[in-house]
Amino acid sequence: MKRKKTILGKCNYIFLVILLFNAISLLAQGTPGLSFTLIDDGTAYEVRKGTANEAHIEIPDTYDGLPVTRIARMGFSEFYTMTSIHIPDSVTIIGENAFRLSSNLTSINIPNSVTRIENFAFTGCSGLTSVTLSENITSIGRWGFSNCESLTSIIIPIGVTRIGENAFEWCTNLNNVIIPESVTIIERLAFRYCTSLSDISLPESLTFIQPDVFAGCNSLTTITIPNNVATIISNPFTFCSSLETILVSPENNYFRGEGNSLIRNSDNELISGTKNSVIPNNVTRISSGAFVGSTNLTSLIVPNSVISIDSGAFYSCTNLSYIFIPSSVTSIYYAAFRDCPILTIYAEAESQPEGWQEGWNIDDRPVIWGSVSEYDDYVVARTELIGNYPNPFNPETTISFSVAKAGNVNISIYNIKGQLVKSLVNNEYSAGEHNVIWNGSDNNGRNVGSGVYFYQMQTDDDVFVRRMVLLK
Repeated sequence: MKRKKTILGKCNYIFLVILLFNAISLLAQGTPGLSFTLIDDGTAYEVRKGTANEAHIEIPDTYDGLPVTRIARMGFSEFYTMTSIHIPDSVTIIGENAFRLSSNLTSINIPNSVTRIENFAFTGCSGLTSVTLSENITSIGRWGFSNCESLTSIIIPIGVTRIGENAFEWCTNLNNVIIPESVTIIERLAFRYCTSLSDISLPESLTFIQPDVFAGCNSLTTITIPNNVATIISNPFTFCSSLETILVSPENNYFRGEGNSLIRNSDNELISGTKNSVIPNNVTRISSGAFVGSTNLTSLIVPNSVISIDSGAFYSCTNLSYIFIPSSVTSIYYAAFRDCPILTIYAEAESQPEGWQEGWNIDDRPVIWGSVSEYDDYVVARTELIGNYPNPFNPETTISFSVAKAGNVNISIYNIKGQLVKSLVNNEYSAGEHNVIWNGSDNNGRNVGSGVYFYQMQTDDDVFVRRMVLLK
């Protein structure tokens, strides 16, 4: 009997050792319930959630003696119980749809070992408020962070050259984006409906802006096109209803900002207009979609240099009530004024020209033929603080402004505490556009430090304030 008890005792001891060994193995392997699949000819593993349902997921750096290098396609998608996850330094790839619709995930730190984040990786992570990106990724994939509605800011690391289609679409609370001096292309719809985005600086490395990149960013007021941008196919700013000013670097040989509009130099085609556009008397064509969604545009006179208005040029300008079209316009294409419900069209021609395509006035808006307009009387300078370029800047920046009539203009610089830093100008100016330079010094001639500054323009009738950033 004693021998039998001894044998049973040894069996229990062995059983406990096995249980302890399995427990230690599970702890070493991270969160229980994860599933691993061999990849790369059996030299590594990829991971997915398996049966795990924990709030915090701990991915191990090795499994069964081999490194875990990839988060599988749809690996943690629709994982609603997960609020946080640790990704080890062994992971190099985050697969397509890896965290799609994991709506309770609030923050994520992507280690520098990760070199690729594939398409749709974090789309629909609506609770995501904080993201730290790997310094070694070279692109943000298509739909990468779309519908991350709680995300307020993101720093895109140096080394990223491409921001993919719809990358941050519907990030409605995103108000701060830092794009590094490595990005050369921003693909279509990348920031569509980022409705809180009011200010964004485009890097000098940028060469290509695709259509509708900032579509629906209706808090955006001013944008500056850098000097190396050579390709803009069509309007990147559709439905930016608050957009007032488009500036273009003076060194840019391909485009210019004039009359608060974006114009291509090679053919004098107006690519993008704003609510404050005054079309210059050198534009020959108003491109398709140029004023799409300019809901704050109320009236416009087309100058007699224009010969063509393309399809959908003024689509959904819902508050446009008046437009004058001179007899120089020989072509208007299909649905040029679609969904302009209160528009009256004043045409200089006595009757419809042959070159105006059938359906040009698809909504049958009223047309007053034989109208007259004096363009020179209309194109008067506006009183406005146009903006500064570059912004951010170091060591100096050019402030542009215009005045409708001759008079005194005072421009002063203030710090973020509201303290006066520099009385820049206090002079008489003639009507028209003017530029002044601030070299980053205060009233005592000392260079000021990095930070946010405000510049105020005051005339006899108006006061304007804008923000700029000095980066050293």
